[in-house]
Amino acid sequence: MKRLLQTLYGSYSLGVFAASALVTCTLIVITPGQRLRRRIGGLGMRLALALAGIRLRLEGLAHLPDRPCVVVANHASYLDGLVMTAALPPHFGFVIKAEASRVPIMGLVLRRMGASFVTRSDPRRASRETRALLRSLKRGESLAVFPEGTFSPRPGLLPFRLGAFVLAARAAAPVIPAAILGTRNILPDKVWLPRHNHIRIRLLPPLSSSGSAREQAAQLRDLAHAAVRQALTKDS
Repeated sequence: MKRLLQTLYGSYSLGVFAASALVTCTLIVITPGQRLRRRIGGLGMRLALALAGIRLRLEGLAHLPDRPCVVVANHASYLDGLVMTAALPPHFGFVIKAEASRVPIMGLVLRRMGASFVTRSDPRRASRETRALLRSLKRGESLAVFPEGTFSPRPGLLPFRLGAFVLAARAAAPVIPAAILGTRNILPDKVWLPRHNHIRIRLLPPLSSSGSAREQAAQLRDLAHAAVRQALTKDS
């Protein structure tokens, strides 16, 4: 009976997410104005979660400064980017690996929402992309990044890549660590029917460091990793 109920719930919630995605993505594609498109994306995800009976709880919103910053979060599920879109204000742009830009429809929707794509295999192109991200920060755009770069089927926090912290150090922007809890239980790797759970996002106090840009980046990475790991361990 428990397995049957899980299957029924999973099928229902998958239908909810699919229908919401269809409407939301269509609106994002046809709507003018990047900030408005981002608001639509966040609203669509919050509505889908509500209809699926999944409570999204955001803590620490006061830690977001009134100037450009870089939010770095753990990555445990394909839901993470969606729930962060629902949680963060519309002046945040997401930094995503370049492979996502080539996925039909999703790539178009992400570009319409102002996502920035980064390339790991081409150093020259990666350098151009880094300069573009620095210009975004200096224009007042905040960034959201998953510095693990991917997620593992097994629980645990992977090492953080340095790129997001180099950006923060060069732009003198604060780093806001974020701990996402619950998404792995709802939609773990290689599972297509969502399971019922609740999601909590904890925005942690801003981080800064001193020294050269390279030293600052490494310090920020280590401090952010420790902060996110502690938050995840505390609430596991």
